Order: sequence, then C-alpha cells, then structure tokens
Amino acid sequence: MNDWLRFSVAFWHTFRGTGADPFGAPTKNWHWVDGTYNSVAMAKRRMKANFEFIYKLGVDRWCFHDRDIDPDGKTLEVNHSLRLLLLIH
Repeated sequence: MNDWLRFSVAFWHTFRGTGADPFGAPTKNWHWVDGTYNSVAMAKRRMKANFEFIYKLGVDRWCFHDRDIDPDGKTLEVNHSLRLLLLIH
C-alpha cells in the first residue's frame, strides 16, 4: 500500500497551525512553546518535536510550506538558520 498511498506529516498543519478556524478559537497548545514564537530556538524545538512525532508514527515522509519551518530574518545571514534547522535531523 505504501507504493500507492505515500502518507506524510504536513509540518504547518501539524506543528505550526493553532487549530483555529473561522468559527472558533485555537484548539492546540504545545508543551514546547515558550512564548518566543518566532525565534530560532523555538523553531529548533518545534523541528525536534516534528521528527520525534514522525518517528513514533513510522511515517517516512514529511512536507512543509516554503517558510513555515524557519523564522523570518532581517538579513540573509539570519535566514541561513533554515539550512541549520534542516540539518538538525
């Protein structure tokens, strides 16, 4: 079945989304969130949780939007953290 249905974990919907919709408030609270929502340290904790979750599920694929795994930086050097986050795993 894995040849036909290639399941993956969608990073944004699983680890960045709040569970809110047009009809209600957020429904997700993550224990690794410490209030520094858009910091590199927070992104590293979130990424670590992502790979732990994927490993426990036994899923061998994951996907993400282009900028949802890394906080926006003011310079290209700060945006270099995107590559660092991908190397954590």
